[in-house]
Amino acid sequence: MRWCVCKSHGIIDYRSADAPPARKPDEVRISASVGLGGVNSYSDVLKIQQLLHKIPKINGGPAPLLATDGICGPLTRGAILEFQKKQFPANPQFHDGWRPDGRVDPGKWTIDKMNVIANWGSRTDLLEIARQQAPLARARVMNALHRLSVVRSSYALPSPLFSNAQLKREADWHFKFHKAAYPLDNIDAVSTIYQRMNAALTKFIAGSFPLFQLSDHYREDALAYAHVGGYSFSIAEIESGEQGAYIYVANERFGSLPVIIHELGHYCGGRFKSGREIDHVSTPHPKPNGAAREAGRHDYRRMTPQEALRNVYSYQVYALPEMGYGPPESGQI
Repeated sequence: MRWCVCKSHGIIDYRSADAPPARKPDEVRISASVGLGGVNSYSDVLKIQQLLHKIPKINGGPAPLLATDGICGPLTRGAILEFQKKQFPANPQFHDGWRPDGRVDPGKWTIDKMNVIANWGSRTDLLEIARQQAPLARARVMNALHRLSVVRSSYALPSPLFSNAQLKREADWHFKFHKAAYPLDNIDAVSTIYQRMNAALTKFIAGSFPLFQLSDHYREDALAYAHVGGYSFSIAEIESGEQGAYIYVANERFGSLPVIIHELGHYCGGRFKSGREIDHVSTPHPKPNGAAREAGRHDYRRMTPQEALRNVYSYQVYALPEMGYGPPESGQI
């Protein structure tokens, strides 16, 4: 994700065919930076001033309104800074250590977030994007469960008749079953998470469970929030069908399957022996950013079995082998 989800929430790789849709024509774009230390061309400054006027004060918009004169004076710079302070969590893991700086750069977090909030009234189609992708996400989850059942047989009945060395190596790479004291228990724990994902998606597709919810600002009641969405942790609501916990949809990039699977991993995460929910532990991505940057410092190969059980990237990339993060073709894993 550009933040990840989970800004969820880490880095999202779009090398698969499930690339995010193109940017909408109502989104404002600037050619150069605006604000403190920016280029501050007349047309770009005017665009930012007009964009800020569409943002409610509660979401970081200016009060009183700025003069739309195309001049980047102290009031405009201050309004940009206040918007950044309001919208971006203090935790530096969400933005590579970046802090609010009073400047809007093309294609970066600030203008993306401004567009999301300013144009929110016209983006009711975001839930429809999630609905369209939910059956595809469910198919990936079911495929992961099928492969895990074969892997379980490989451990329970280690004979050529019941084993599949390739599937076992793939699962061991992502979840470290081969290093676990009780691999069958770990396989069952991982399968439980995918079963919860399947249950949540199935109920959502059937219209009986409100899995996704629109959100145009940072949710204080969520355990995490992403540029593309977020999650609220609650297993009980998945199992009972009660409302209250959602995956928040905040941008059209949510339509990417990697994002949906990633957020479902957080959402359906259980508490294992480590006592922690599924989080960002380690990513196989070679150049992680956002919330994945810290996870990128932990070698994916060297995760312990318990770390792998609560690593959201393990669940994400295992369910989406087309992302290309499988085990090396030879050598130890």
